[in-house]
Amino acid sequence: MSIRQMCDNKKVLESHLNFRRLIVNQGAKRSLHLPVNLSWTKRAVFDESPRRTTQNKCEKGIAIVVTCFNTGQFLDSSLQSIRQQTQQPAAVIVVDDKSTEGQTLKALRKSQQDGWQIIQKKNGDLVPAKNTGIETILRSEPNILGFAFLNAGDQLQPGFVATCESVLQHCSEVGLVSCWAHYSGIKNDLWIRPCPGFPYQWLTNEAVPFSIVRAEALREAGNFRIIMSHGYDNWDLFNAVMAAGWIAVTIPAILGDHRVVEDSALLMARVPAFGKMRREILERFPDLIARDAKDIVFLIESSITQSLCEELFTLRRERTTARTMLSTSRQSVVRILKKLKKRVLQRTPVWMSNFISRITAQSERVGKEIR
Repeated sequence: MSIRQMCDNKKVLESHLNFRRLIVNQGAKRSLHLPVNLSWTKRAVFDESPRRTTQNKCEKGIAIVVTCFNTGQFLDSSLQSIRQQTQQPAAVIVVDDKSTEGQTLKALRKSQQDGWQIIQKKNGDLVPAKNTGIETILRSEPNILGFAFLNAGDQLQPGFVATCESVLQHCSEVGLVSCWAHYSGIKNDLWIRPCPGFPYQWLTNEAVPFSIVRAEALREAGNFRIIMSHGYDNWDLFNAVMAAGWIAVTIPAILGDHRVVEDSALLMARVPAFGKMRREILERFPDLIARDAKDIVFLIESSITQSLCEELFTLRRERTTARTMLSTSRQSVVRILKKLKKRVLQRTPVWMSNFISRITAQSERVGKEIR
């Protein structure tokens, strides 16, 4: 067969189309089990059990709760991103959590003058502030479809509300809608994660903080638990939604910007609470944890191994860099001494000339050993 015949695009295209027709005609059958060498061997790839689905077909619109605590410099940018949505949310409320900073109080007054609904709480905790926002909105809008929770500083892309609401309206089994996001502030990074799901969700929160939760799923989960520290409350709520049988999905597009505004002191203060919060998250659903126990151990071991390999690679790279810098420094010293030797030897006593020659020789020898 000639090269021209082998590269006949028309025949190649006809072959592909014929193959696709055969697949369509015979139908596709999925395998219900994973290969025997994987840890999830006995678990079906596709869960045939009935999923939780919404019972209220009249719900409509997305409500947004914005919490603020001494972050007034970022509040206006968050509200402007809400105002610029291609589809406006059904309700927006700003809950101030006992702010004392002057710029924040001024920003709150300005936002209220601009027509935004502001509630000022006195308890000094952002987690109950979110529940206050939920209860306030539901009193006036009982048929809300879903809720999004923003920190002052978070910004939404113009299509965020429309895209997420469309998912909830067309997929009755979905209780949580996440997306890709940009993280800014203390760290600048992209949040690109798969759809949240167990057992991975037990170890790390795969959903962005401003993910939309279906109102019906939110009621079943009991809103936010006030025993959870800020930063862990979203993770705990998202787990409760999925544990109730709702599906969590991630839209593969950057639809928001999450600003991390905590200073390093506050981050350090949260370190002792990490173990306690993780325990609260795991002990809330003992039956599910027992089901996923083997997988959790496997994932932890894999994570530890990967972390150790990354640390070892970093140490080796730093050692190589240090050796290179030290070698370069030694070589510079040798060059300087050689120049000094040429200029000074003729005008110095014999004992000093011998001393300089000896130092130069030692430096050259050390430089060779390092290399």
